[in-house]
Amino acid sequence: MRLDGKVALITGAGTGIGAAIAGRFVADGARICITGRRQETLERVAQSLPAGIVVTCAGDVTNLEDVGAWWIRQHTCRCDHPEIVGGLLSA
Repeated sequence: MRLDGKVALITGAGTGIGAAIAGRFVADGARICITGRRQETLERVAQSLPAGIVVTCAGDVTNLEDVGAWWIRQHTCRCDHPEIVGGLLSA
């Protein structure tokens, strides 16, 4: 599946399956915003992908303030509105 021109928000993308989803979406042509609780792990994932198509937004998906900050960060970085939301969610 090609995701050229699409924007994706990927939760839990700092490690494991979430990081793998991020890599796959980028390989398929998407620009992505990756989220997770630890900025350091998000930065490692972002550095492993081509420059200029990944935005990192650390925070907790269960915290509304963090989720609001992700949307602001996406707009600041010109990521537009995500058309795809994927990843791992925990309660």
